[in-house]
Amino acid sequence: MAVLFLGPGGGTLELQPFRHEEAPPVELTVEPGMMVVLRADSLSHRYATAGKSFAVSCWFNQDAQLGEHHEAIVSTPTTQELLAWATTRIRECKARQDIGEEGMVLDPAFPKEWQKAANRMFHMGPQVAVRGSSCKLPSTYAPQGFWQAMRWGIDWAQTVPMLRWNHEPSYDPWEHSWQYMKTCCQHGCFIDGSELFDNKFFGISNVESRQMDPMQRHILETSYEALFEAGFSKKKLMRSLTGVYVGGATSEFNFMPITDSSAGTGGANSITSNRISFSLGLQGPSYTIDAQGASALTALGHAAMSLRYQTEKYKPNHTAMVGGVYLMIVPNTWVLACAAGMMSAQGRCLSFDVSAEGFIKGEGCSNATLTPAAENVDGQQVVDESHPFDAYVAATSANNSGLSASLTAPHGPQERSLVLQCVRQASLCTTDVTAVECWAEGHALKDAVEVQVLLGALRGEDFEVPLGLSSYKTNSGMGLEVDGMCQLLKVIAGQKYGVQVPSLHLSELNVHMDVWSGDEPICFNSENMSNCELSSFVGMTGKSLGGTMVHAITFGFVDTEERRPQRKRVERDVVHFWPAGGGELGEEAEPTTARPYTILGSWNQWEFSEPMKSEGEGVYGYTVTLGESRCEEFQILLDGDPDQVLHPAEMQADGGWMSPQAGGVAGPHAPEECGALAWVIDGRDQFVSLVEAEGALEDAGHAVAPGSAPVPNPYRQPALAGSKFQVRLRVAGKFRCVEWERLEEEAQPS
Repeated sequence: MAVLFLGPGGGTLELQPFRHEEAPPVELTVEPGMMVVLRADSLSHRYATAGKSFAVSCWFNQDAQLGEHHEAIVSTPTTQELLAWATTRIRECKARQDIGEEGMVLDPAFPKEWQKAANRMFHMGPQVAVRGSSCKLPSTYAPQGFWQAMRWGIDWAQTVPMLRWNHEPSYDPWEHSWQYMKTCCQHGCFIDGSELFDNKFFGISNVESRQMDPMQRHILETSYEALFEAGFSKKKLMRSLTGVYVGGATSEFNFMPITDSSAGTGGANSITSNRISFSLGLQGPSYTIDAQGASALTALGHAAMSLRYQTEKYKPNHTAMVGGVYLMIVPNTWVLACAAGMMSAQGRCLSFDVSAEGFIKGEGCSNATLTPAAENVDGQQVVDESHPFDAYVAATSANNSGLSASLTAPHGPQERSLVLQCVRQASLCTTDVTAVECWAEGHALKDAVEVQVLLGALRGEDFEVPLGLSSYKTNSGMGLEVDGMCQLLKVIAGQKYGVQVPSLHLSELNVHMDVWSGDEPICFNSENMSNCELSSFVGMTGKSLGGTMVHAITFGFVDTEERRPQRKRVERDVVHFWPAGGGELGEEAEPTTARPYTILGSWNQWEFSEPMKSEGEGVYGYTVTLGESRCEEFQILLDGDPDQVLHPAEMQADGGWMSPQAGGVAGPHAPEECGALAWVIDGRDQFVSLVEAEGALEDAGHAVAPGSAPVPNPYRQPALAGSKFQVRLRVAGKFRCVEWERLEEEAQPS
């Protein structure tokens, strides 16, 4: 830390090393304007003054007070009392809040920071927890894989694979090719193994499974996976009051020829959710919602409401399984989408970009299991800790554009009303929402309207905290009925890791987005952006072609173990030398002859040692002259005995170079124990040769990239042959150190 003494008077700064109680303190006389830089993790410090004096301090590289598994260190009694008082006041703040048309009304008696803490620490009404999730999305069958792909900016778009259909007869790059029943888009995002299904696990015959809609097959598998992740088995699920809420539309499977009587239910939209209930024996509500891109979030809203607003007389289900599914089976729907001007001939969804002209389709299926976050037991809210949860569903809201310019035109006032309704339901301030996973389907007008609505609704004139906006569609395309579930997976993983992942293909911002009018802009990040807070509220929006709009807000915590894996901390004694001394050397380290210390080095091929002269007060010196190599190594012998070697306490680390004078003095040890440990006076060039750098790195087990540049060594002291250095061994109590300094200017080359 750094301590700056402002005055007006001076004083005395007392320093003493930790873990060395026998070491006497060192007193420094300080004057106004003086700055002291010290290791606060190694030294205790105390400042005393006879008059009035002020000092300010600043921490550098402050070590977090967390253990190996992030257990908080027990605070002092005073800190605990202050924390208890603050918690009580924050609870009072939350209880006194008023909810207006635009969310929570700030109480002027409380600071904004306390209002923010109140909304994160105390929630209004019953909470719904997301306790398990599953997915089958492009290139991955696991939510963790989906998140990693988002984090690294993977672009899943590809040309239509032959395993689906031969797209060549249906493709024409001309933007009006729909007039000839062709499509101008040839890219999409597809899942692997669309034909696979474990029918025996669900007791479905081979004959029936062949005629089942592929969407029903896959969501049946992901539904059980999500329930299993939440702690349910097939035995527990049988005859349980578990609801099934699925976002799904009329399947493209209906365009396929019907060859069996079972195809009547195999391709029916309403059967998608009912088949899950039938196969697993679930007796709660079960229905499929067809609202195009708003389907999954609408299902999420119905599932959350069925758990949040239960009474003694109304309890539709104790667990709700929510999901969404969409698969591309035939190219027919592509032609219709191109005719409506919705699909992009560029083959990418360019959300927020000036060149956006539509979307590409993506597919997948995903599920999540919802349960009440706490149960009311004898009037007390008891949290179910039998299985961890991923996030809370804080609020959901839905509305419709109503009468607007056209059926598909955006409606700004209704979108604003939707967002504020959701914020109000969650009992939040608009500024509590950290980020939003946008609909952002890749149309210049619709994207601009959405951004301006979110800016005005969630920030307005308050730009203290930027609003992060992103869209998963830049990675995985428009998922339609599964869109909301993809948003949910991305959001809860981002909250878990405290990161907003980048949006792809953003080269130039849409010119219709006026986001630079405030002091700080909205964040359209093109790289991973960390959230410094340990909890966050994040919104997500879903829309349909017919004007149905849904907005949801989730609340999640950062998993510090996942975000920042900690290495096991090794306690180190960083005080290698204390000028005031303290303690005593062991008998084996005390000199017993008239020549207490001698020096042995490379300048005489390590053949004999020479005595070090006493300079008083425990200081012994020797002058070393650099040879032609401009590099000399040395060790120190106790009593001139070659079997009692003093050497550096640490080796060079990580294939690089530590300071040659860093670390303490170890020994005395026998030569075979200390090996090649020696002090090095290196006067060669600061940049070492590539060959030398490669050797040092390879010895340390590091790979060396071909064509690497020379590696700089910041600890070298450039000097020519003939330069002289004074080497000193300092002994103060039990502390010892070795140092050196140049005595004269370098000799000029002849």
